[in-house]
Amino acid sequence: MRLKMVSESTLAISSSIIRVIVVVIIAYSIKKLLTDTIVNNFARSVKLTEHDLASLKKIFAVIIYLAAFVYILSIFQLQAPLLALLSGAGFAGIVVGFAAKDVIANFIGGIILLMDRPFKIGDVIEIDNLVGKVSDISVRTTVLMTADGEYVTIPNANIMVSVIKNRSAPDAKYRIRVPISVDYKTDITKLNKVVVNTLSKLDYALETPSPELIFRSFGSSSIDFDAAFWIDIVKSSFINAKGDAAQKLKAALDKAGIKMPYPHVEIVKGK
Repeated sequence: MRLKMVSESTLAISSSIIRVIVVVIIAYSIKKLLTDTIVNNFARSVKLTEHDLASLKKIFAVIIYLAAFVYILSIFQLQAPLLALLSGAGFAGIVVGFAAKDVIANFIGGIILLMDRPFKIGDVIEIDNLVGKVSDISVRTTVLMTADGEYVTIPNANIMVSVIKNRSAPDAKYRIRVPISVDYKTDITKLNKVVVNTLSKLDYALETPSPELIFRSFGSSSIDFDAAFWIDIVKSSFINAKGDAAQKLKAALDKAGIKMPYPHVEIVKGK
């Protein structure tokens, strides 16, 4: 009799494990079918952006796996014990809550980012002086690829409390400023002509808005300007563009005889 009870118990456990495996396989298959076939076909028909497509796939995946998890709990008849455990956890629940608060914050932040859309995949953004192209947005983290080719993973909770500069919105135009300081005796009209002509010849500089020389300040030993021009930040690297523009401007100013002075101090001796 005892052997029979053990056999029935083993059979029940084996049956439950098989059912769990079947549920996992079915959930994964449904997820693959929805995200790789149905959602992709729907995205092409309504012309969804890459960001919207990724968001839709993640939402479907969360719903499917959550439903599968609930069903697995029902297989082992764990819904009631789990609810009782959660409702009566008391101090332990508070401890777990504090331990998981960052995970929960990142998850909520990811959902808000996917719905609020301050940026999308492919945008160039700046967060806390970190600039990069958005390569992925998940429910927990956002991944940027910097100009140095590094992938940087940022928790979504950090992004939600940071100032975000989207350099790709409302379009891909981005203005680059190259600081220039010249002698007080410099002909400003000539300087403006040299700077604008040099910037206009750059392959990556946009014609509209046109390049310009912007006054910044009167320094202690120089007049300070910004040589400004616009690029398509999606097609061109702003770091490479700024470095190349600085080299060409220096060569053009030297050729035109326009001096960029060093700081100096005059000492006047009293009588």
